Amino acid sequence: MVGTNQKLGISNNSEDPDFLALAYARKILLQGSERSGSLLDSNSHPDFRYISPEANSQVIKIDQIRNLMHWASGKPQVALTQVAILSPAHALNLQAANALLKTLEEPSLNTLFILVTDRPSFLPATIRSRCYWVRLRTAISANISSLLKEGVQKDLEALSKNQSDPISVGMQWMKLDLKEILQSLLIILYEEMRQMTKSSGFRNSLWWKFFDAVLQAKQSLEEPNQPNAQLLIESLLIQYRAMQE
Repeated sequence: MVGTNQKLGISNNSEDPDFLALAYARKILLQGSERSGSLLDSNSHPDFRYISPEANSQVIKIDQIRNLMHWASGKPQVALTQVAILSPAHALNLQAANALLKTLEEPSLNTLFILVTDRPSFLPATIRSRCYWVRLRTAISANISSLLKEGVQKDLEALSKNQSDPISVGMQWMKLDLKEILQSLLIILYEEMRQMTKSSGFRNSLWWKFFDAVLQAKQSLEEPNQPNAQLLIESLLIQYRAMQE
């Protein structure tokens, strides 16, 4: 999806669609820039904008869009692409929507707009017609045993409190279905990071990197040339405990 003149509409019925939008924006901004991670963690990245209704308001106003248009007319300063999230996009009032329309028609080079809404019919037809629509569901399915999830959670807590070690936990996990273990871990991480996005948007880069590592590990176990599973699990557990220090 990275490139020029991009627009993306996201319709999501999950509990927190902003998490998916922020995760996608982060991946785009990290490409080609070593500084982006620390700038995102401090909520000071010059190539990222998050537009939502201001305090004591239920709508996105025209002044917010005018400022966004001015920002979008420039070039990326750190990343390869500027990214703006508008959430919820259906909160745009009529004047703001009309002001945004021209920018969506003729966006500057290397600019990506992500419009997040669970009420697409509330958006003006002129806005909808100028977006690529991607209907998403939460990527991390909660279809997993609650007992298994609780067991993984307890193991992680024991690691955090130095009451156990990665090798011991890894040996216990090797006795179980590793794909289900990693799925449980992804669910736990997703729930934790979703709370982080609610409080401060982008958070510690280590969490995002670990989330990606677990996802890649789960995918690697489904490939023909599988890695050494025990070393893979131990490596993930060592990485997790290091995050707690």
